[in-house]
Amino acid sequence: MSGKPNTRVDRYKQIILDNKFLSIIIIGGIFIITLGAFFDGLTKVVNFWQFFSGSGISKESQSVTRISHSDAISKLKDEQLDIKSLYIDQRVDNCQKYVILDKNLYVGLYYTSFMIGGVNKEDIKIAARSENAEPLSISVECFLNPTLLIYEDDIIVVEDVLLKTPYIELEYKGHFYSISVDAGMYRVSDAMYILFSMDEIELPTMILSEYGELPVKK
Repeated sequence: MSGKPNTRVDRYKQIILDNKFLSIIIIGGIFIITLGAFFDGLTKVVNFWQFFSGSGISKESQSVTRISHSDAISKLKDEQLDIKSLYIDQRVDNCQKYVILDKNLYVGLYYTSFMIGGVNKEDIKIAARSENAEPLSISVECFLNPTLLIYEDDIIVVEDVLLKTPYIELEYKGHFYSISVDAGMYRVSDAMYILFSMDEIELPTMILSEYGELPVKK
């Protein structure tokens, strides 16, 4: 056999050995890659140690982090106390029952009064006034179905919806709500309707009465 390389690997080795400049580039590249991997591993080890020992985090930065977390919690609490609009200018015709909240209550116009009823009406605490701060009469009476002319379930009524603009506050399941009511009339039929808006509020501004404290109309 002659001295010529027999395999492709041998030929590549011979080319590298014959070309000194190429050999230097390859060896230098291998050295740089190895050195970079070494320092990268060293940095990860240092960061890992600082994380567990806390030496890499100053007291000042720790204080800022605690304050930011506290501010976030405070902001969340403030958002939970903000007034939340639940219903805005909902139109309800006379003796129509409009279901609200958890669908266990309804509101509506009962002839000349604002009514609140439903299976959980006895869980309500309520107060009402006019726009001029006059107290409005609140009572419990039996709902008369205008179509069937039969009495149905008891309802809470706030009187003088047509003559005054009621502002109502109530408590239900630990939450407080306000209801604003405006009365209107259809031009063609002269039938009455109301527009009501309901918001969740932080605290009531009036003294609320329990369902059992309300007078009952026979």
